[in-house]
Amino acid sequence: MGSATVGTGVSMAASPDSDKELSPRAVLIVDDEPSICLLLAEMLEQTGHPVLTAGSVPEALNHLRTRSVAVVIVDVQLGGADGIAFLQQALDIDNRLLGIVMTGHGNIELAVRAMKSGAADFLTKPFQVELVRLAVSRLLELYRLRQENTVLTRTLIRSGNIQLRPVPLADFSRGNRPFGTEDLTEFERGVAEGEKRSTERVAAARQREQSLVASLMTRLEETWQSLHETVEEEIASLSFMIAQKVVRDVVSEKRDLIVTQVRTALAHLHESGLVRVRVHPSDLSALESARTALSQTPHGLLTLKFETDPAISPGGCLVQAQSLLIDATLDTQLLRLGEALRKRDAGEA
Repeated sequence: MGSATVGTGVSMAASPDSDKELSPRAVLIVDDEPSICLLLAEMLEQTGHPVLTAGSVPEALNHLRTRSVAVVIVDVQLGGADGIAFLQQALDIDNRLLGIVMTGHGNIELAVRAMKSGAADFLTKPFQVELVRLAVSRLLELYRLRQENTVLTRTLIRSGNIQLRPVPLADFSRGNRPFGTEDLTEFERGVAEGEKRSTERVAAARQREQSLVASLMTRLEETWQSLHETVEEEIASLSFMIAQKVVRDVVSEKRDLIVTQVRTALAHLHESGLVRVRVHPSDLSALESARTALSQTPHGLLTLKFETDPAISPGGCLVQAQSLLIDATLDTQLLRLGEALRKRDAGEA
């Protein structure tokens, strides 16, 4: 292992090899779904770098062997193939390229496995356009800085203004840096600062995304709660309408129910004398037939006067004695039933 000492006052001209080394390199997208490849290609058109797509591992490996690639974006599942295993193959071909692993089912274990295999970033579907562009731009910039460093070092060596001297084996136990490298060069500081700013931008973008998602979830919960309450009210209203129709249909089929209804109301009277009973005109004949039986109560003999009122629903009645009025109409009974149900629901809540 050696370290480099650069001479001063040296003018260096870029060689054709240097120009080739620093020329824009491609971004390779590997996914077995053509629609995903097309979507990512459209997202990355503005990077200024060529964009290549591949639908299989053999096609992607062919691109790597024939084209200059800087960044590889690969799906975890490639039609039966393992995208992470492919990334390891790609790094064996060119260990300088940077990889991004993407998946529709992200989890911590998969992300850790991808990073251990050499991935520089991890994306989950569906994509946020800005995050994809930011991640790719950050890796392209990192690749460019590394290439500039490589070209600069090669140029210095060729010019004879760099001297190599042996140094002890480096110990990377402290923060992944060897001993004796605390004093960075200006170039190294620039690279570190660039990487730091790119990382901060990515973190800020992800923070904004998380805040947006949290806000959307809160609004969704509020909307769902409001909709749930509205639906419950509509269901309750519909239930009462159905119940009212069923009761009225039953009453219309069994006219003798009015007799039972009036008998029940009269049982609440604790007096004798004149009692007025108002019913629907269609129920009058049934009551006249049962007048004698209805007049006899445990508290004495009643004088019943039947009156008709079209406003009263069939099967219901209004019973008026000297000191008491009993409302036994169907509408009133349904209203009482609804109030009882609402009180019960309020008590359960």
